[in-house]
Amino acid sequence: MRLDFKKVIDNDGTFQVSVPLTWRYWVMEGNVHSFEDNEDTNDSDCFQISLKLLTEKERNKLSDALGYLPPDKKGDFDCRSHQDEVSDEGCVIKSWSTIYSNYHVYFTYAYEKVSEEKYHKVKLENKLKVINDVFASFHMLHDDERERIMTSYRFEMFLQGLAATNFTKKSSRQQGIF
Repeated sequence: MRLDFKKVIDNDGTFQVSVPLTWRYWVMEGNVHSFEDNEDTNDSDCFQISLKLLTEKERNKLSDALGYLPPDKKGDFDCRSHQDEVSDEGCVIKSWSTIYSNYHVYFTYAYEKVSEEKYHKVKLENKLKVINDVFASFHMLHDDERERIMTSYRFEMFLQGLAATNFTKKSSRQQGIF
């Protein structure tokens, strides 16, 4: 299964990540960055990234606490895996934490508990491979590169908007809408 990915940079220019083209992105209350697949309307999977700027004291305390969790290499950085949780609604919540620069980065992936059927297990394995690809693309933007990257990203989004507008306009004319 080959997927095409798109680049997403949060509004503050704190991080960059590549996600499948079909994923939509929004920011929830508490600065939780959420991603869902727009194409697969039959599931309620959600991948989230939460960031918290840490003081030196908080960083040291969290570093000690994370040391007790099992390591899980994700991309170019080491994460710590939290124990999977199952909600009352039957969703499994996988979560990972890491300290990246001066931030606590907390990743979660929630999905419906799958049946034992082989089809569902293979589908979940494929989704987890995509999640690992997303992890591998995640990185924090450094202060000295943030403005340049954000300017380039916004211009790229502007050009995509122009192209989409022109495509819609041309299609409408061909169909005789206007």
